[in-house]
Amino acid sequence: VNIIVIGSLFFLTGAVIAMIFKDIQYLVLGAFLEIIVFSAGMGLDIRDTNRMKEKLRSEIDRVRLSALQAQMNPHFISNSLNSVRAYIIRNEQGKASEYLNNFAHLVRLILHYSSLNLITVNEELHAINLYVKLEALRHRMDFGYSTEVAQDVDPATVCIPPLIVQPFVENAILHGLAPSVRDKQLELRVSRDQGNVLVVTIADNGVGRKPITAQPATPEKRKSVAISLTRRRIQLM
Repeated sequence: VNIIVIGSLFFLTGAVIAMIFKDIQYLVLGAFLEIIVFSAGMGLDIRDTNRMKEKLRSEIDRVRLSALQAQMNPHFISNSLNSVRAYIIRNEQGKASEYLNNFAHLVRLILHYSSLNLITVNEELHAINLYVKLEALRHRMDFGYSTEVAQDVDPATVCIPPLIVQPFVENAILHGLAPSVRDKQLELRVSRDQGNVLVVTIADNGVGRKPITAQPATPEKRKSVAISLTRRRIQLM
């Protein structure tokens, strides 16, 4: 607004002086100064917009890396290695080898995805499948796991942020299925809503949320930041 007012004042001043002295050069000078002011204003606006975009890109990169690093937290690594150790002690070499192979593969994927902004739905589902296998082996529990992709979603071309689904699958397994004694089922569905927005639904038949909230909090319970980081990643996009 200030730029428009200042530019217009230059033009009007030149027009008034041109009328008084009957010299069109003052009108041309006023118009020239108006153009300079408008050009400077547009340049400043473009500069500020580019700075904001660059700041947003940096924030996206920071939050993305934080989210991926949270999934590679020391607890996950320690639990995984302890599971391998337990299998070796029990002389279950086959399961130890299977767990170690899946763990190494998942670590490689996470390190690779940390340099990417987007991956395909197929790649995301592959990583989630590895994670589910690891958790099933670690907790020594059998549960059904199925994935379903709607016909209007091409998993080979549709892209999403890397490992954005994993924290919700982790919650479903650890807080829903692990405490349950029933026949356990975990489902992951990918579809589109009426607004053509991609929707990923994770459903489990575990104990539900009320039993979880009713349990007293323990001091050693690690506070998960993955959900808040995921929400921030979506907001930045």
